[in-house]
Amino acid sequence: MEKFNLEVLWNDYLRRNRLDPKRMSPIQYKETKRAFFGGGGTIFLAMAVDMPALTDKKAEEAMDLLHQQFKNFLETEIESAKTKTTK
Repeated sequence: MEKFNLEVLWNDYLRRNRLDPKRMSPIQYKETKRAFFGGGGTIFLAMAVDMPALTDKKAEEAMDLLHQQFKNFLETEIESAKTKTTK
């Protein structure tokens, strides 16, 4: 079940975001990992506890809403990074 191993997902997250643990301070590494696991745990609980109580239609709407919020966040972060690099 490698696909659902949180340490594998954590290392994949680091790779996708070009974060090299050797170049991160110990505090940055620890807090980034805490944020990753905390966010993942929150989403997991929503999916495992709250989502099954919804009708299929409401669950689909909830998934669309989550997707849109993630998309909006990432677009804002990307735009913010672009603005900072062009100054």
